[in-house]
Amino acid sequence: MKKEMAVMMGMVVLAAGHIFAQGSLTPPGPPAATMKTLEQVEPRIDVATLSGDANSEVVITNSGSYYLSANLEVGKDKGIYIAATDVTLDLNGFKISRSSGSGGEGIYIAGNMDRATVRNGNLVGFSYGIRDAGTRGCLLDKLAVSYCYAFGIYAGTGARVIDCRAHDNPGFGIYAGAGSSLNGCTAPYNGGTGIHAIGGSSLNGCTANNNGSNGISAPGGSSLNGCTANNNGSYGISAGDGASLSGCTANNNGSYGISAGSGSSLSGCTARDNGTSGISAGSGSSLNGCTAYNNGTSGISAIYGSSIKDCTANENTGDGIRVYGGCHVVGNNCRRNGLNGDGAGIHALLGDNRIDGNTVTDNDRGIDVDYSGNLIVRNSASGNTTDYEISTYNRVGVIVSCPTSGAISGSTGGAGVGSTDPWANFSF
Repeated sequence: MKKEMAVMMGMVVLAAGHIFAQGSLTPPGPPAATMKTLEQVEPRIDVATLSGDANSEVVITNSGSYYLSANLEVGKDKGIYIAATDVTLDLNGFKISRSSGSGGEGIYIAGNMDRATVRNGNLVGFSYGIRDAGTRGCLLDKLAVSYCYAFGIYAGTGARVIDCRAHDNPGFGIYAGAGSSLNGCTAPYNGGTGIHAIGGSSLNGCTANNNGSNGISAPGGSSLNGCTANNNGSYGISAGDGASLSGCTANNNGSYGISAGSGSSLSGCTARDNGTSGISAGSGSSLNGCTAYNNGTSGISAIYGSSIKDCTANENTGDGIRVYGGCHVVGNNCRRNGLNGDGAGIHALLGDNRIDGNTVTDNDRGIDVDYSGNLIVRNSASGNTTDYEISTYNRVGVIVSCPTSGAISGSTGGAGVGSTDPWANFSF
């Protein structure tokens, strides 16, 4: 028994030797902060901490992120001079404006200082509100610029201009270099052109109203989608060669509503109450589903080798649709053109046109062809002073005067159309 007890006591001692010591029972202090500050997430520098020089209130010389913490009043030539690449400047809703002097720039981005970003603020009272002096890939976002007598916004090559507003500038509202993208911008009441974007640019949902010269000007190869230009002194929308316009609207402009250069494409555009022409396109252009109402010299016009399809031209003072040579005019509806003036529903001035399957009603002249060598087939004309006025030496489907009463032999109802020729033109 004594031996067994000794063995058991030894086992207890051995077991006790394997018991680990416990830590302190004193509770730790409060947990340390784990959230990063805004400065840690995006290190930013207050512009107020920067110095300037003899010509500028503030000079930015290093890449990075900067912000405005109060309105900046400018007495020197420039407000903020950006002299570094890859600068982001957040105006934080504050204003940069002149306190004395005149001209100069609110924000000046020096040449080759690429990829600058400027956003969220107002610029008032300079020669240039913001001036890009020859950079690439800048971003201008949510800026409002006014009372700048040369340019409200002047952006360089490949710029992105988003949701910017330029109003009451005596010169241009917004200017953007080649290959730029403008989205949701507005430019009303500028003395010159509201928005001018150099070739190869893209404009989406932009509006330019009540400008002294043109509303929107976009030279060759540009794309305009859902843009609006009303009540401008000259052109509503002026686009160069090879332009693409979709769903654009131009009303009450002093000269042309929409003008596009050669080789352009226009789809679903509308022009109303413009002084000269509603929609005009250069040679080799395509117009589909466009509408022109109550314009001056013509509703829709195209030069050589163009296609005008499924368009509507009503109540224009001159011609509804006017073409020169080699055009395809098909499936259009032209009504009451020559209203308070003199005009035709469709007017071809030269030869080699195909005028096919159109409806012309209540015009001075329904279809008016001045020259030889055209093909006129499958059209219908009604209520015009003269339904068809076609010069000699053209190819014309037989013109059938449909009876207004009685019945054609073999018909099952109504008066019939009086011809089975599939190429016939009708007058009724």
